[in-house]
Amino acid sequence: MFGTISHNNLRKPGGAHESIPFFDKAASSRLIRLPLLAPFVRNILWIVAFLYCETARREFNFMIIGIHQPNYIPWLGYFRKLCQSQTFIFYDNVQMPMGKSYVKRCQVKSPNGPQWLTIPTPQLGTPGAICQTPTLAGPWTKKHLGSLRNWYSKSPWLDSVCTIIEEEFAENHPSIGAFNGAIIMRLAAFIGITNIHFLFASEMAHDITGADSILPILKEEGATIYLTGRGAGTMRHLDVEAFAQANIEIQFLDTSFATYDQRHGEFLGGLSVIDAILNIGPDETRGLIS
Repeated sequence: MFGTISHNNLRKPGGAHESIPFFDKAASSRLIRLPLLAPFVRNILWIVAFLYCETARREFNFMIIGIHQPNYIPWLGYFRKLCQSQTFIFYDNVQMPMGKSYVKRCQVKSPNGPQWLTIPTPQLGTPGAICQTPTLAGPWTKKHLGSLRNWYSKSPWLDSVCTIIEEEFAENHPSIGAFNGAIIMRLAAFIGITNIHFLFASEMAHDITGADSILPILKEEGATIYLTGRGAGTMRHLDVEAFAQANIEIQFLDTSFATYDQRHGEFLGGLSVIDAILNIGPDETRGLIS
């Protein structure tokens, strides 16, 4: 469960490689999900593992930072990134994606298969930044909540999740980025992911926007490790040499997940985190993520 820590593993400049963690998350995840463990024991083990991880980070002066656009009720992989970060930055100072984007839609499951829940936004010729893009008023908020209450009607966690979403609908956030970020932070707390420092890139003191702002943001926050995925967009803008010169290690996120008990037929992966929460509850969802 626990790996070996060495100073070579802690800092490998230019490391576009799989870092060797001091804490084997995959082994821990398997341990936490053992069905014979009572929930109390499972949670105690999770807390001990988390404290071990945090102690090692402080001792070796780690600063792990994850950066991602504020997506609408995103999938498990998004929450794994923020769970493994000490500081998580909502990347809302970049251009609002045009067309079909996870910034304005998420996928859940109905008796007829996967369904998209989409936030309407203004159709502009040249879209502004995510932090400048409002959501449109209309019946979509009631439609989203009604769909969740219909498709997950027997879930014991349905009222709690819908209350979180409904309260953020009522807040009249100034942008889709602020709205999505608020829901993500509320859901993270609901499933027990705490001690994460959240920031919005649009509120930080730098003038650089777009993909070029990632490295300045990491430097500003004192990052030693940049936690990222392997998407085509990410890899296209990942300047390994620049990270090496800044002495910031690149660590790639593991986005493989175990299946879980899921209603409405055969298991379907890649859905919004609320599908897991409403099927197996916050504790088991945290086990999948961590």
